[in-house]
Amino acid sequence: MTRRNFVLLIIIALAALVVDQVSKGLIVHFLKVPGHSVRALGDFLIFILTYNPRGVFGLNIAHGIGYYILPLFGILLVIFFARSSQHRGFIACYGLILGGAFGNLIDRVFRHGGVVDFAEFYLAPIGIKWRLVNPWFVFNVADSCLVVGIILLLIFEMTSARKPAPEMKPQMNTDGHGPEPENPSSKPQTGAEPGGKS
Repeated sequence: MTRRNFVLLIIIALAALVVDQVSKGLIVHFLKVPGHSVRALGDFLIFILTYNPRGVFGLNIAHGIGYYILPLFGILLVIFFARSSQHRGFIACYGLILGGAFGNLIDRVFRHGGVVDFAEFYLAPIGIKWRLVNPWFVFNVADSCLVVGIILLLIFEMTSARKPAPEMKPQMNTDGHGPEPENPSSKPQTGAEPGGKS
């Protein structure tokens, strides 16, 4: 990883982490009691204070020590892949994922009630009345960064895999009129030595 990509990774990760922690702090400060809510965008988006002792989007994917080890393992895995990446799009995705993972990990360690979730979408007002997504899972900024980062990472991976490999152009000679002639001295000698007997 180049120094410029490293700086990009740190800036995006820190930005995601700061926005996540500030938004959670504001929700806790103004709503105070779990279950209290306020309408942000009418019936479409509601802010409701919840403490999630489970995984992302409230999914029950880790228990006990795994509640802390699983995100830490994910962070180390992202850092491992980010170190060998030179593509700025991939670096930006890794930054989003790291910021989101650290944001939720901080909550898991320092908020005894669990991770602060607060954003709740109701899709019925825009015509989507499928009960499974009304309401959608309660989530936070860190969850959004994780999901967006992973989706963009997959998109970059698929698009880069489809690009054809660049063709090798023949090396031009000094006058620019054709390929560089081969140096006879570079070829391995075969047969008898000059002046030797055959």
